[in-house]
This record gives sequence, structure tokens and C-alpha cells, in this order.
Amino acid sequence: MRKKLMALWLAACCALCACGTGGPREEGGQPPEDASQTSGSEATDISQFLFPREDVDQVFVWMMGGVRGGANVGTSEEEKEAILDQLYDVDLSEFEDVDPGGTGGSAATFIIRSGDAEKTVMVGASEDSQYLRITDGQQELFQEGPAESFDYPALSDLVTEVLANKEDPDYSGRVEVVGKDHVSQVNKGNCAVAQGMMEQFIAQGGSAEEDASISYDIVLEVGDLVYGINSETGQFFKEEAGERTYAQLDENGLFTVKLRLGVSGATA
Repeated sequence: MRKKLMALWLAACCALCACGTGGPREEGGQPPEDASQTSGSEATDISQFLFPREDVDQVFVWMMGGVRGGANVGTSEEEKEAILDQLYDVDLSEFEDVDPGGTGGSAATFIIRSGDAEKTVMVGASEDSQYLRITDGQQELFQEGPAESFDYPALSDLVTEVLANKEDPDYSGRVEVVGKDHVSQVNKGNCAVAQGMMEQFIAQGGSAEEDASISYDIVLEVGDLVYGINSETGQFFKEEAGERTYAQLDENGLFTVKLRLGVSGATA
């Protein structure tokens, strides 16, 4: 079991390192402070590795699966503050630097943004200790501390609640299958994976040119974004601020999007 947990932990680390956090950044911002400059013996709380709490603008939950590099799931203000409560109210004075190759356990991962800067925080738990990993994509801090330092069950519950939230006006969605009398709400975790999949194909070959012969029988609304998807061909558009970008999902991508949106049966 410990070897299996270690493999899961390292797989998550590798996915984040290889693909980054995947969120948009504006050019010209100052690079984030090196997360590895403060040693465990000097730190008493996570703000010495991250940002002052009052400077945190956004918190995302990172989830593995369905999309290359994982998906970032946005949080409401209430969810953001609940996660920050759990991260910032912890004494880190007993945490020490360790080699991540020798650790194992389950993990909760968050993307913390302050202005143009962004850092990934991974809190892991095994039977007899906890682990803290912080990276800005270039430098990395990895430490081990006492088993009861973070309230890991509470963090895990918060992750579950964020992913399952169907009522967030910014990050949950509404999906309709045109002509099939199918309308449903989509939780934030499934929206993030479906959107992440479509964003990957837009990045590979998105175009502003419309094919007027294509109809879109799946319509997904997430915040101010609208997606139209052809359930047979995988051709789709993303509409943002009145502008549309067109692309096409491959067979696996279309399967994943339809599965995550819960419309596989309605479009059969």
C-alpha cells in the first residue's frame, strides 16, 4: 500500500512539474520569490513560503485525470477563504527539508495566485507524517513534518466540496442537448475537465473561421463562456465576449467531454 501511495504522490508531482499549472498569466510581471530560500527551521507559517494571506487573489483546486497535466478548478470567495484558513493556520516550525523520492501518501493540491505570480501548494499525508511541497514552476520546496500538522481530512473534504459544487455562477455549468429535452447542471470538477480538453484542442489548431454547415447540438454555459459542440463530429466553438473560436475534438476528446457533461446517453 505504501508503495502504491508513493507512486500516486510522485505521479502528481511529475504531472505538475511537466505541465505547469496551466493558468493564464500576463506578461511583464515580476517572477515569484524563490520558494526554497527559507528553510524549515526558520519558517513558522506558510506565508513565509507563499504570499501574505491578504495578497492572495485566487485559489484553484488541482485535479488529476481526464486532461493532460490535470485541471484547475476555480473556487468561490467562501471556498477560497476556507482553504486559506486550513493552509495558513498551521505551525511549520517542525517541518524539515526531505527528498521527495522517499515519501508517499495522498495529497491535496492547490494553485495560489497573487497578482501575476502563481505557486502550487501540495499537502500530503501518510500514516506517520505529512508533506508540504511548494513550487513556482522553477524552484521547489519539499518538507516533511508531524502527522497532525495540517487538518488533512478537512482539506480533503474542501476539495471534494469544490469539485462537486454545481451552484457557482463562475465555474459550474449548464448543459443542454438541443432537441432532446435534456438540460442539467454540471459541477465544477467536470466543467474544468471538459473545458480543459477543449482548450487543448483550441491551442493545437483553433481558428476564427466558421463552417456554416456545422450544427452544435450540445451547448455548455460556464460563467460568461459558451461552448457549442457537435456530438457526432467533435467540432466545437468557444464564445467569449462575443467572439468565437472553432476547433475539433478527436474521438477520445469527444468521449471525455460528453462523459464529463453527462450527455453521452442523450446524444446516442
